[in-house]
Amino acid sequence: MKGKYNTVRAIISITDILLLVMMSVNAVLAVIISRYAFSFLNISASYQIRSVHVFSGSWTLVLMSVHIGLHCRTIGGYIKKSTENRKLHSALKWTAKIILILTDIIGVVAFKQNGVLSKLMMNSV
Repeated sequence: MKGKYNTVRAIISITDILLLVMMSVNAVLAVIISRYAFSFLNISASYQIRSVHVFSGSWTLVLMSVHIGLHCRTIGGYIKKSTENRKLHSALKWTAKIILILTDIIGVVAFKQNGVLSKLMMNSV
């Protein structure tokens, strides 16, 4: 990549790389766990493989949330460029903020209800 790497750009790059790794791990483990799609491979999935799959899936969820959060400013820039009308821009901006806040609240509640923290630490998988 061209240009200078400031702290934010380095965090975005690290997040993207970790997200790619976790999604690749999920895909490989899904193939191993699947008994129908790849039954001809005769691979048996153990409890440990399922545990790692849940663990990596939970981290993928967190990394995806961080990834989206890091790109909110870019999305806001697209909204600003696409709306020339100031009133429409202001309405879209506030609508996006309200949706983001509601999504955050729902995410925190779901995070707690589903015990994602223990899955991230691989305590109760």
